[in-house]
Amino acid sequence: MSGRRKNVMDLRESLRQVRNTPGHRGVQRATGVDRRTVKQCRKWAQEHGLLNGPLPSAEELPALAKKTLGGPPRRWTAMLSKQGFKG
Repeated sequence: MSGRRKNVMDLRESLRQVRNTPGHRGVQRATGVDRRTVKQCRKWAQEHGLLNGPLPSAEELPALAKKTLGGPPRRWTAMLSKQGFKG
């Protein structure tokens, strides 16, 4: 279960970065994640209304990711973990 929790926290961190950093390149500089991956994450977040308002809870976010993506975006969470980001 601890690995699952880490993925949820990485997903929350990725959303926080996308929400608080203007432009794909700014997030790329802050996280080391490729800007095309940032673009995909931002598009997914925008489609699901995650760029404004409070972030979904730690229980709601993985449920949404699983429903719409089949799980957290693996490339994104793997890159954030590699860079040392944790929720």
